[in-house]
Amino acid sequence: MKMLFDTRGQRYEAIVRKHARRLPVDGHPILVRQGWYPLVEAMLDQVARDHPTVVFSRIQAGGGWLRVDVENQSRPFDPRDDLRLSNVIQGFVTQSLSTCEDCGSHHGRHVDATAYGYETGMNRTLCEECVPVFADLAIATLASKNKEPRDA
Repeated sequence: MKMLFDTRGQRYEAIVRKHARRLPVDGHPILVRQGWYPLVEAMLDQVARDHPTVVFSRIQAGGGWLRVDVENQSRPFDPRDDLRLSNVIQGFVTQSLSTCEDCGSHHGRHVDATAYGYETGMNRTLCEECVPVFADLAIATLASKNKEPRDA
């Protein structure tokens, strides 16, 4: 079965090693699916180049878009630099709205998870080719929930 976030892959590990000093130290610093790895890496590269003191407190997928937070004490002091940082991050968040979370194609669209029996927190950005994989996962998950014994 496909995992929600695979944090064991070589690509994930390479991104974390390369940007370790900019990432949160608790748990998994990046919680996105593999299709967004290039997007996240490009964002981290640009922020490292333009704002080398910035440290992220959150980089994760949530509800079908990229969610990014920066540690306040690492934000640029100058308001213009801070605005430039925010604009860079927002640009990558905007790109996430059309980038497939699974395969990385730029033909992604919002997929409402409630149509597949999930809560809205499981919404995804997926291309047409990857939607059936999500649907199969939803069907398998719902089937396993229905097999679990209920307390009488």
